[in-house]
Parts: sequence; structure tokens; C-alpha cells
Amino acid sequence: MSDFWQFWNLHPFLAWCALWLLWGVYAIAVLAMKLVNRVLRTIKVAVRGWPPPHLDADGDWKPEPKSEDAP
Repeated sequence: MSDFWQFWNLHPFLAWCALWLLWGVYAIAVLAMKLVNRVLRTIKVAVRGWPPPHLDADGDWKPEPKSEDAP
């Protein structure tokens, strides 16, 4: 393992490149999670419908219905 750190310290440009490769892997992982999230949300909305009963068409909470005996 000490050979790895010696190489890393002797070649800072390669270390910088390796860092950007790791950022790329991280970005791809985040995008994959977002894609899975969107697919699951699409399936859920297709099964249950939109909007749910407690929301109006644009996703806001529906106002409480006014009772007729209120002054």
C-alpha cells in the first residue's frame, strides 16, 4: 500500500485525473438513482392516478369544504 501512496505523491497530475474519474462514477451513480426514482414514480402514478383525492390538479392541498350551517 505504501507503493500506492508514493506513486500518488510523485504524480499529482495522475492523482487529479483519478479524482475526476471518481467524480464521474459518483455522478453516474446519482443519475442512475434519479432514473430509478422517476421510473418508480411513473409506475405509482399510473397505478394510483393523479391527483390523489386530497390534492387539486396542480398538487396543492384542496380547501376544506364550507359547511352550509356556518354563518
